Amino acid sequence: MKNIVILIVFWFSIQGINAQKKITIYWDASYSMKDRKIDRELQYLNNYFKKHQTTNVTLVMFSNEIILKESYSIKDGIWKALEHELLNTIYDGATSFSNLFKDNYDECFLFSDGIENLDKFKPPTDKPLHIISTLPNTNTINLKLAADLSLGSFVYLNREPEQSNRIESVEQIFSSESDGFVTGMISGIEGPLQNVSVINKNTNQGMASRIGGSYRIKAKEGEILVFTYLGKKTVNIRVSKADVLNITMGDIKEILDEVVIISKVEKEDLVNTGNIRVDKKRLGYSIESIGEEEISELDIDVKLAVKGQFAGLEIQNNTAQGRVDLSQFLGRGKNMTILGNQYGLIVLDGVPLAQSNSSAGNGFVNDTSFINPDIIVDITYLKGLAATNKYGTRGINGVLLITTKNAVSDKDTTKKKIKLGTTTTYRGNAQLIAELPNVSYIKVLKTSKTVDEAFQNYLLQRKKYGHKPEFYLDTYDYFKEWNNELLSKRVLSNVYEIAFNDVAALRVLSYKQQANGDYKDAVITLKQVLKLK
Repeated sequence: MKNIVILIVFWFSIQGINAQKKITIYWDASYSMKDRKIDRELQYLNNYFKKHQTTNVTLVMFSNEIILKESYSIKDGIWKALEHELLNTIYDGATSFSNLFKDNYDECFLFSDGIENLDKFKPPTDKPLHIISTLPNTNTINLKLAADLSLGSFVYLNREPEQSNRIESVEQIFSSESDGFVTGMISGIEGPLQNVSVINKNTNQGMASRIGGSYRIKAKEGEILVFTYLGKKTVNIRVSKADVLNITMGDIKEILDEVVIISKVEKEDLVNTGNIRVDKKRLGYSIESIGEEEISELDIDVKLAVKGQFAGLEIQNNTAQGRVDLSQFLGRGKNMTILGNQYGLIVLDGVPLAQSNSSAGNGFVNDTSFINPDIIVDITYLKGLAATNKYGTRGINGVLLITTKNAVSDKDTTKKKIKLGTTTTYRGNAQLIAELPNVSYIKVLKTSKTVDEAFQNYLLQRKKYGHKPEFYLDTYDYFKEWNNELLSKRVLSNVYEIAFNDVAALRVLSYKQQANGDYKDAVITLKQVLKLK
């Protein structure tokens, strides 16, 4: 009997694991999304996680390429880490859909305006696709068609949320036929609501709203219907002679108790970016770092010191090569084999180490056992934009920066003025620098000492000059000298975003692409020129 009970408990636990929802969020980080109403999109996700409190999420952030791929485990509806990543998005580059929808999921969510400038939007239809947009210039027809074909939903969050929060509206319609049932549609700010609990308070009969928000329940005049949904205000309606009731449910507003705010001087949280140490709050992207106090004395090698310290970073448990080393760490998600080698890059005291190779059979494993965890000062994990800014394609799967006491003690404390072009990452071709136009934004960029500082200066100048195609054409020439193809091509692709109907700008763009050997991109550009002419 005891064995039967254990078997039943085991079976139910397996069913619980299998019941965990697996979703993918495709987050458009192209330049056209910079004015998105992110508060409404986050509210949409918040309502979703209130309903699906245990969910495995894969976040794929993209513009002209995949910028970031990260995994999150949502428990008890808490998703702060995912929310933090979304709030720290940097919007830059054109839009490409070609590398999306290749993940394993039960359903997926696309947060995008659907503007097609690099390729056509062709999502799969075998699993539900929910598309959410908050921008007025949205490719509504294509997005709605894609959502309908996949049995998903298209949600256009362009209404003021305050209107929905203040009023729970009820639309009453009298139909020509009465069969003793009340029917209608239930919606919120995010669109139609599925699985809303509808209960007849007088008879205790109930049902849940279907896909599209429709419901049908038996009720007579005078009886009370109660509509409840996680994250929404409960709506009580007394049935009148009307037999069609369309309900709009408002969001619950959380009211905080009175609090006392005590201000204090905040210390700078300096982190290693691969170039210099800067205050974490000044960065336009999020990075993770640990210090020597977070490395245990029980960590006898550097692999143990890193394991479990960083979100989204995983060290292989077993490999085809039969060895396990820190150099075999996986970043940006676990299913990136379509990009070739999926191992990240380790940089020790500013020197990039040879990368291990994940190729089966002939893969190479670099040995990092010589790194003594007792002399480590800090370890920083760069991912996405932070990694590719400095290390280009080598950093596409993430970068671990390890600083030891040897590097700190050997540093010269004398401050030196570093001139642009003398750093190890800026090639500083004097002729090309001289050929850059004598305009204010280039002058500002020329003062940058590191690629991170250059990118932050670019973002600041973009606020003023971002509407001009020549701004991106000129800054592309500047960023080429940082020897970072990923960054420079993303900057250049912004011309698609702001001048997709400008023949003159597109022609100059095609010249730049051809000169750099990007013939595939040049063909896309010239096709658009022909279309316009």
